[in-house]
Amino acid sequence: MVSIVSHFQQLHSDVTVELHLSDAVADLLDGGWDLAVRFGERPDSSLVARPPAGTARPRFRGTPSRIAHVRPESGRRGVSAS
Repeated sequence: MVSIVSHFQQLHSDVTVELHLSDAVADLLDGGWDLAVRFGERPDSSLVARPPAGTARPRFRGTPSRIAHVRPESGRRGVSAS
């Protein structure tokens, strides 16, 4: 995980990353978290996982100046400016 975050920070130096490790289940809304990565078995929960509706392909958008800096190995193909 640390190497992934480090690589992300090298690519996106303008973004602040805060990594919090805990064995507690975080409430994303109350905790102000943008992302949670959980490992292991999921306890009984009222949450329901569903696949995205339809067969729409994901589309990535960005400004022309941002897209100009996207490296081909990170997915330039299919990226359009908006």
